[in-house]
Amino acid sequence: MEHEAKELEKKAESLSKKDFFSSFFGTDNTDEIINCYNMAANQYKLAHKWKDAASCILKNAALYKKNSETSYCANAYLEAGNITKKYDKLEAIKYIEEAVKMYATIGRFSNCGKCEKSIAEIYEDLFDYNSASSYYKKAAYYFEMDEYSKSVYTQCIYGARDYYIKAGILHIVIGDIVNAKISIDKYSSNDPRFASSREKKFLDNIIDAITEQNIEYFEEIVHEYDRVTKLDNWKIYFLYNIKSKLNVEGNVELTPDGGVDLT
Repeated sequence: MEHEAKELEKKAESLSKKDFFSSFFGTDNTDEIINCYNMAANQYKLAHKWKDAASCILKNAALYKKNSETSYCANAYLEAGNITKKYDKLEAIKYIEEAVKMYATIGRFSNCGKCEKSIAEIYEDLFDYNSASSYYKKAAYYFEMDEYSKSVYTQCIYGARDYYIKAGILHIVIGDIVNAKISIDKYSSNDPRFASSREKKFLDNIIDAITEQNIEYFEEIVHEYDRVTKLDNWKIYFLYNIKSKLNVEGNVELTPDGGVDLT
């Protein structure tokens, strides 16, 4: 597989050199070159040579760009990004962002939204919740412009809000209350929906409980939030850590294995 890929890549490179001279005589080998790079990329994928596969696709992206084939160019950048995710997530983001730029120029806003959502999910995998929430917001913006499925738009809005709360909790866990407040204010400025949300109120109340060293108030906050919006295992784990730092036993037991006893 890898041998076949290298041979196809060499053929594409050879055709590219010929294409430079043949262009003077009105002939064009671009389609054949692109086909060779595509086949080489597929063979590299089969061999799990992801970096080489991405390189072939990026060469096609350059050819599409040169020929002003914007849609194909965007597709190629997106494919390169998806391949690159397998070995370098931050590098993948660069290629997916290039795809967004291309799609935006031709009004493919739903594609832009899908790309931004994909980037948000990458940042989620990297535990960068600030960036994840930012890209969910960008995705929602594009979905709204395109009048795409309302369920996807709503999913992105709530996705951004969820990562705001996760980022806030992480600030609180490490004892960085000042920056937690600054971050929460920044999220509110960036997203008016968050400013009036239950999530922001929850974070504000958690900070108040910690500032006052009031374990009963902390438990009341957690109980009330969980009653309406079920806490996921991630939040339970870190809220348990916050409670442990208060160093006072109470009636509400948050357990690090994902259980919550609200009796």
